[in-house]
Amino acid sequence: LARGPLVAFGVLVGLIFADRLGGWLDVPADRISPFIVVAGIVIFQWLILLIKPQIERWFYFSERNEVIRIQRLRDRVLTPNDLRQLLENVSAALCELLQVESTFIASIGSDQSPRVELITGHIQPEEIMSQVDLLDLSNNDKETRLHNGLVEWSGFWLFPLFDREGDSVIGVLGLEEPSKSIQESYSAEGYDQRVDHLTAQIAEALEDRLLQQEVFAAMEGLLTRVSATRRAVGEPDDEIEVDAEILDQENLTKLVRDALRHYWGGPRLTRSPLLQLKIVRQSASKHQGSLTKAMRAVLSEAIESLRPEGDRSLTTAEWVLYNILELKFLKRYQVREVARRLAMSESDLYRKQRVAVEAVAQAIAQMEYKAANGINEQTTAEDGLDEQATA
Repeated sequence: LARGPLVAFGVLVGLIFADRLGGWLDVPADRISPFIVVAGIVIFQWLILLIKPQIERWFYFSERNEVIRIQRLRDRVLTPNDLRQLLENVSAALCELLQVESTFIASIGSDQSPRVELITGHIQPEEIMSQVDLLDLSNNDKETRLHNGLVEWSGFWLFPLFDREGDSVIGVLGLEEPSKSIQESYSAEGYDQRVDHLTAQIAEALEDRLLQQEVFAAMEGLLTRVSATRRAVGEPDDEIEVDAEILDQENLTKLVRDALRHYWGGPRLTRSPLLQLKIVRQSASKHQGSLTKAMRAVLSEAIESLRPEGDRSLTTAEWVLYNILELKFLKRYQVREVARRLAMSESDLYRKQRVAVEAVAQAIAQMEYKAANGINEQTTAEDGLDEQATA
């Protein structure tokens, strides 16, 4: 109503006013009318944009608090362009402060894989990705590992970016080593305090982006749940045919690996093609129609199917695959902690982790096969009863 009839009415009033204004200024009205029409449309659209939040709160008065939260979330969303602009500004400030040319910023996701967010200067992204992946910056014992809050590595100063609680590393800032004079006066001249302040801004931005991704993932699950609820109320749910490529062993393993990495929330779980599986859709009825919760339950059931019988052991060979899956994905332990608990090297852990994920994929494939055959067996049994009744 505001953008349609109201704007049209305002422009019409402006055209009527143009005739009188032309008479006052002794100017033909047809020369003033185009300017009044354009100005009226622009001004009315601007006014509507200003009063829209208040109008929404008035229309949804009973849900006023929820509407205010949604409006705040919409206004404070950190877009990828906003994040990159912030990182570029902070990186430029660091370069100017320490008089260096090359910097890089990498974020570390929940699966402990680094992702380069920004590179300035003469640095190859491939080299940074390969080298940062080998670093272990998740050790909380910073006093024994760091010197003046930084790590010296391959001609760079590395600053681990911790979350607000200081429990886990969410990224790393790399700065080219400054000149000897700056290094000697790094603490005396207050460089360390200014660098810490700028580093904290980068860490807060990366953490806000991670929290925002979790919110969006939760919203995706909520939308899926609402759609399932509406179908349960009155809309028929058509049977979805599972794409044959999903059940391909290699592709299925990749999809299962991605879903396990985002087991506790993320787009690789909420948007996974595995949601089309029959076992997932059957399990959704037990989880209030939420396909995300159903997918998580299927993954948990597949992992439990690999659990050996008897008492649990962290060193027995038959328990290795199950222990890796539970500690790494279900309990979200760091790679180093899992390797320490299972008394193995990290490289050996990664190799056995691939085998464990393949085993989960095979278990899911068997579960899907049994679900499909369960329908066929029931149909066959009904046909046999019909034949007996006819005889």
